[in-house]
Amino acid sequence: MQVYLFKSRQEPAVLAFSTDPAGANLPASLGPWLPLGDRHMSDDGVDGIGNSDVIGVAIETVGYFIARAQITLVHEPFPPTH
Repeated sequence: MQVYLFKSRQEPAVLAFSTDPAGANLPASLGPWLPLGDRHMSDDGVDGIGNSDVIGVAIETVGYFIARAQITLVHEPFPPTH
């Protein structure tokens, strides 16, 4: 099955997988949605994402899955330049 990846323009850390190529089934409250591409989903998971039963169950049940990206930024000071 083909699934389509989207990013919320309202909350950029929110990502969604949808069965709808236009993302029309995604919650409007988090939109507008920016399309990021498509992936193949099989029993082994979503290509490039790995195996996630949670994604598959949500997509089969409601047609989409929403996740908040977990990003850690690390700041290391630059060495002095004398």
